[in-house]
Amino acid sequence: TMVGFFGRFMYNFDGKYYLSASLRRDASSKFGQDNKWGTFPSFSAAWRVSDESFMENFKSIITDWKIRGGWGKVGNSSISDYLAYSLLRQSGMYQFGGSDKSVVSDGNISNSTLGWESTSDINIGTDIQFLGGRIGAEIDLFKRTTESMLFTVPTMLHTGFSNQQQNIAKMENKGLEFTLRTLNIKSKNFNWNTDFNISFVRNKVLDLGPERNPLWGSTGNPVDTRSDIGKPISNHWGYVSLGVYKDWEDVKNSPLMLSGTNQWERSIPGDAKYADLNGDGIIDANDKTVIGNPQPDFVWGMTNNFKYKDFDFSFQLNGVQGGDINLRMFRRNVFGGNLGQNNVPRFYFDNYWRPDKTDAIYEAPSRKNWARIFDTTTKNIEDGTYVNISNVVLGYTLPRVLSQKLGINNLRVYASAQNLYMFTKYHGYNPEANTFGNESKTQGADDGGYPLARTITLGLNFSF
Repeated sequence: TMVGFFGRFMYNFDGKYYLSASLRRDASSKFGQDNKWGTFPSFSAAWRVSDESFMENFKSIITDWKIRGGWGKVGNSSISDYLAYSLLRQSGMYQFGGSDKSVVSDGNISNSTLGWESTSDINIGTDIQFLGGRIGAEIDLFKRTTESMLFTVPTMLHTGFSNQQQNIAKMENKGLEFTLRTLNIKSKNFNWNTDFNISFVRNKVLDLGPERNPLWGSTGNPVDTRSDIGKPISNHWGYVSLGVYKDWEDVKNSPLMLSGTNQWERSIPGDAKYADLNGDGIIDANDKTVIGNPQPDFVWGMTNNFKYKDFDFSFQLNGVQGGDINLRMFRRNVFGGNLGQNNVPRFYFDNYWRPDKTDAIYEAPSRKNWARIFDTTTKNIEDGTYVNISNVVLGYTLPRVLSQKLGINNLRVYASAQNLYMFTKYHGYNPEANTFGNESKTQGADDGGYPLARTITLGLNFSF
């Protein structure tokens, strides 16, 4: 249940100066008794520079120009119900008086101070149009700081529980967004316009609570994402791959995986070889490190629309540059316990170790690899860069004179293709896949996301 109050003030002077402010006060039953309410103010201002007298001489070039800025705070209550309360659960049965009786115990730890996650956003931007609107641009600089982030975190085991919902973290996102719209050609028979946008975002964890412990992802065995103060959230965590042990001489002169344990798990020629980062001669969990950042360098999109007489054509591209993806599907299916029994991808088949190919990239098929089925390494961290031809449309509109003879007001035939082709070096089905959705602690994971379907459509639009 939620309840809230809202107020807003807006002011416009002479169509050139704009002010607005708002205030929200909300409460949610999802939060603890001591922290149900949140206050979320915002304000903004804008100045239409193009309407000033000193811009009169530039009207033929700068048609419209506005500078704007603002600050605001919004709240997030997207957690499950009752996490702030101690709930009873049936945890067993016992015999009493000749019949079974239920044992009831606490189901989770209450948190009376559990409250709103809040995000403060500072934005400075400008909107400008040139040459009578033929060229338009929008530029935005922003900084978003999220505080009191809602996470499920480990607790002391003596409490009887393994975790609790808390407000513990603080994170910053800052960046630049740019949009460009152009009317490239406008004539009697031919028109062409273009829309282009690109955004750059840099993410950093600012705080992780009083103990400053790393924040681990919520899935995996072991967990393969880690968030540290001063670094992007949800970095990939694992071993640095050095290829494979080429021969016995290489095994003897290199650190070994789990040295001193069951010989079934020890290294042999053809096994995966990892960097011994702490220099103790043993490859174990102490040699794991940050091996990838799921945050992309930039994201972009472009649309072009053409019209020649009664024909129209458009295509849309979108893409991502950078952003590391943990191809967990490859790790499990190829390096799991079925290695050597199931079909494998071509890129593995052509590059696995065998006695006559000791310079291979990947380890040899071996049932012993079950011991490392869940280990994340740099060999299954891949670049998520792609360019996708996401939409193409070709249409023809029958001239009005002809369509009216058929008793139709308007008639258009068209063909369209969605996800026509994707350019990428990523080995998974779809570089846009994100297995755990909006789970901020576990980003950039692909457990075998379904490939984008290519859809071809033939259509007819008409009206009477």
